[in-house]
Amino acid sequence: MTGERPEHLERRRVLVEMEAKVEALQIHELDISQLKELKIDIQPMSLHGTSARKPFFFLPHAKLPEPEDERLSELHGAWDDPEETCFIFPSDHAHQVETVFADYAFHFTITGEADFTPWSVKSVGDYTPYKSVYGFAQPEFGTFHLTDISGGKFPHSKAVIYNDVEAHNQHLLRGELLILLRIMLGQMRKRRFLHHMIAPILLISFMGKRGRVIEGYFDGERLIMGCTDLYNMRDQTAMALKDFAEWYLGQPTGDTA
Repeated sequence: MTGERPEHLERRRVLVEMEAKVEALQIHELDISQLKELKIDIQPMSLHGTSARKPFFFLPHAKLPEPEDERLSELHGAWDDPEETCFIFPSDHAHQVETVFADYAFHFTITGEADFTPWSVKSVGDYTPYKSVYGFAQPEFGTFHLTDISGGKFPHSKAVIYNDVEAHNQHLLRGELLILLRIMLGQMRKRRFLHHMIAPILLISFMGKRGRVIEGYFDGERLIMGCTDLYNMRDQTAMALKDFAEWYLGQPTGDTA
């Protein structure tokens, strides 16, 4: 592309090769050693200051109220209903969680109760990523919400995603990696971001009745993945909803040049 520096092109080339390797995998959950072979560095991350590692390129929104009891009861009621037999797969439960999350998080942007946010409100289909952010072969994965910022100042992106497979702490899912890499490459292909060497991505990842926050960025040598422990959405519903919404609605930060 006209105006692209050689070092920027080289980063895109490495990321394209990494995405192709992940796409070709026949396994759907990768442990630390398997990630290391792909030059992916997973790092424990906390959102509450209990770890030295917090997101580098994103800040939390600081003024969200606690989720209302009605929202928590809605989710718990669906899971506790003995006659509810149509939601049996991890992706089914992820959709249930996302419905409650979206009702809570986006209420504040729709009503104007949250501070001004620079994030776009387009649908996933209005974005042009490197490749599809959906996978329909089992176990499927996909994207509920995707957002970025207009203009050329911030190449950051965020997404709320799901996977039809349960994960373990300090492991990453193939679907999580593919979505993150494809959004990242999509950002790095845009002319308005050619002067940025880093395109940070924040994922809110739901699988079954659990979820976590993942921050990913490429430092030129390795894909750095900060990853929280899994939240148990059944026992930590209020904390999880508030944590996820705070980080999804918060501001971008950091040097990406």
